[in-house]
Amino acid sequence: MFGGKKRDIWGCTCEICKDIFKQQYSYEMSVDFTDDVKAFRQTTIVTFLEYLANEAAKKGLKNSVCLFPTTDPRYGIYEWERVAMIKSMDIFGSDPYWYAYQQDVTNFVHRISNEVLTLSKRYSKEPQIWIQGYRVPAQREEEIVTAVDVAYNSGIRNIATWSFEGTDCMTYVRSERPDVVWQNVRNAYLKYKEK
Repeated sequence: MFGGKKRDIWGCTCEICKDIFKQQYSYEMSVDFTDDVKAFRQTTIVTFLEYLANEAAKKGLKNSVCLFPTTDPRYGIYEWERVAMIKSMDIFGSDPYWYAYQQDVTNFVHRISNEVLTLSKRYSKEPQIWIQGYRVPAQREEEIVTAVDVAYNSGIRNIATWSFEGTDCMTYVRSERPDVVWQNVRNAYLKYKEK
């Protein structure tokens, strides 16, 4: 679920994916989200990410990845470690958007920050956390400062916010009071500017 909309689409079932699946599993790809389909999809995504990261690294570029803050297989990568262990991936992160996932800001950001930090330390990655700055409800903007504090106190130093100016320029995901959102983002970052 993203932005309050639930979708039943779980992945690609094009002819190429069906052929690769059949080669690997020796039977036709199911239209249902079976354990084999789940594993195939994750392996395909991880293999693709690794390929892209390797190609970018050959050109001297740094690679960053941000995974959804869930290990529910319906929404992508359910074994984060498989992505964190990609050698050419430099920055490993997630985006615990507590408004979007209807979670408590402190608990959610803390849990996800710790998971990111643990895997980043294990595989020598720079940990990164994204803070929600879109669809922020009025009167809850101060939670942005809390989220930045929690991520920072968890040991994360690469903290980013999506999106610029409370997403004032995008009506579909615009915060209710984008100017107040952006002021809270600014205040949160200024606290840690000299640290």
